[in-house]
Amino acid sequence: MRQATSKHYPSLSSLAVRNEPRAEGDEWFAVAGRPGLLDPELLLDAISGHTSLLITDRSGNILYLNRRACELGGWRAAELLGRSFRRLLPEDGGETEQFWASIVAGRPWRGELRQRTSLGRELWTDTAVTPLPQRDGEDGLRLIIQTGITGLKRTEAALRVSEQRHRALLEQANDAILLVDMDGWLVEANRRAEELTGYGRAELCNMHMQQLVPGNLRGALLDLHQEVLEDGRKLLHGGVLLRRDGSLIQVDISCSVIDGGGPRFIQGILHDVTRRRRLEGELVRARVEAERAGQARMGFLSRVSHELRTPLNAILGFAQLLQEGRESRRENISQILESGWQLLELIEDLLNYSRIETGALRIEQGAVPAREILQECRDLMEPLARERNVSLELMPVPGHIMIRADRERLKEVLLSLGTNAIKYNRINGSVSLSAVVESNRVRINVSDTGIGIRPEKMQLLFEPFERLGQEDGSIRGSGLGLVIARRLTELMGGTLGVWSEPGVGTSFWLDLELIPEG
Repeated sequence: MRQATSKHYPSLSSLAVRNEPRAEGDEWFAVAGRPGLLDPELLLDAISGHTSLLITDRSGNILYLNRRACELGGWRAAELLGRSFRRLLPEDGGETEQFWASIVAGRPWRGELRQRTSLGRELWTDTAVTPLPQRDGEDGLRLIIQTGITGLKRTEAALRVSEQRHRALLEQANDAILLVDMDGWLVEANRRAEELTGYGRAELCNMHMQQLVPGNLRGALLDLHQEVLEDGRKLLHGGVLLRRDGSLIQVDISCSVIDGGGPRFIQGILHDVTRRRRLEGELVRARVEAERAGQARMGFLSRVSHELRTPLNAILGFAQLLQEGRESRRENISQILESGWQLLELIEDLLNYSRIETGALRIEQGAVPAREILQECRDLMEPLARERNVSLELMPVPGHIMIRADRERLKEVLLSLGTNAIKYNRINGSVSLSAVVESNRVRINVSDTGIGIRPEKMQLLFEPFERLGQEDGSIRGSGLGLVIARRLTELMGGTLGVWSEPGVGTSFWLDLELIPEG
């Protein structure tokens, strides 16, 4: 074997490499004080058995190479000896030029070098260039030591492809994905996580997971972290995430431990359920409203049947009495007329309420003089006020005040409020009508000196068919007047409100748009 090596590969002894003088006892290849025990070339062959060694001159021509140098690229020694090292290099590549510059200049160099095999395939090596002194003192030889790293480069390329594929999957995910180490520090985040939290990826990867939850939930988060480590996975519904702007969003969190044989991590997938929870809340509210509406309809049917039955009984009863004689006929006819008007009012309220709720009521906005509409309403209510011994006063209103409203609907609202103020007033009480300008609005007040409304009843005031305990009283009504008045006011772009104090009185007010002069 030694002879075969000498036959096919050059000997280092044939190269004029300078042997520096050494101090006594400093033999390079002495073993336990026995100089000459090892042949330097045999030792070099043993050392370089797994490493490619080449020596070139300053022009890059190969003067020496070992067996490993040939095996690395599938070359025969005869194909390379005396040839330029450039034969092993591709035509392109920045690292090639740097390597070649070190050969020519005699400078040390270390780096990854792309080469080609005897079959023209790509070969990667970890290459080191070291200048060698010659015996004549000239610096003309270059030692090239190489190790094949093609497999390593392919593994790195595969890892890069895998990383790119992993990153693409992360970025395409519709849910936020966070990777957390065993201590709770974030090490990875996808695009959706950035959008959900409001932080950039670089910011997230310098944060602890506790920074993404409100302070009162950090203990629960640590408990979740421990449970995931113990069980390997965990699903949490109704978690809360703290965003960068301080807002809170609801998330469902799926956590699992990732163990690839190296450091372990916890992957958290966060699904934003804020919109779903909001819709669920809206559905619950809609169901409650539907149930309330159903109860209101049942109450409506009960009360309407009662309200209709009372005047109908009166009409039928007095009609029967009219058949019996003439003595009290005039009084009976008055009762029949009153019951008839009461029925007509109830039916009218029902029709108006139905048109409003179904959107069938048309509103025609225009300019309405405040003083004129209030005077008209006062004149219409004056007979009822005299009958009830209630004084009805219209406060001074400037003639130039114009309101944007539907005239007939506004009159309907004012008459409803005014007649209530008269009917529910005390004997010798008073009702006042007024209008004042406040900024770009006109406020109309209808105030009375009646018994007032208790605070606990105020919230029921505008509920359909609600008469605040007056169902069995002497004053008849459908319980729809105030509901209709508020809805009509809102349809005209206004607001209807109320103030009341028991024993003092009640004041209803309307805010409507003021039409500027000119």
